[in-house]
Amino acid sequence: MSTIYAHLISIIIGVVTAECKLKVPSALVYAFDTNDEARRLCEEMAAVNGVGDRVIVRSLCDPSTLEEIASTSRAFILCDCEGCEKELFNKKTVAMLCNHDLIIETHDFLMPSISKTLLTLFQKSHSVSQVVSNTDIEKARHYDYRELRNYCFWERRILLGEYRPKPMKWLVLMSRNFLC
Repeated sequence: MSTIYAHLISIIIGVVTAECKLKVPSALVYAFDTNDEARRLCEEMAAVNGVGDRVIVRSLCDPSTLEEIASTSRAFILCDCEGCEKELFNKKTVAMLCNHDLIIETHDFLMPSISKTLLTLFQKSHSVSQVVSNTDIEKARHYDYRELRNYCFWERRILLGEYRPKPMKWLVLMSRNFLC
């Protein structure tokens, strides 16, 4: 991350939270998850990595929480909210996020056309690109990791499979105007 962010907002808990903190040591990290065990593990991982004092773990990120955090300094927001994109990102929150960069995993199989809705909401304030995942079959055919070489196609498919009903998309949203 070459851009300096004052805040890293992870609306998904896991390794990403601690790693982001290690990559941008001056940033304050907000990590959200509704699962008690995931929050506990995130706090533990942050402490083990020596960044516990700069990682704030909370349960729910709703539009008002996002607006509160986003109204301060520049942030990078990573969002995988498992189908709650429509509740979290609306005209009001998107207007508040004009200075911030985001990556949002969209769940069109749960909410048809959510990617299109978000693209429409963010198109004026952010440059937008999309990343689409490989299917489970494509992963089994093309991922050439040493650890997978002893497995047949079907075993690789099981090992690499996410079993999603369709490929996943991530919207990469970079602020067009840092001071909008």
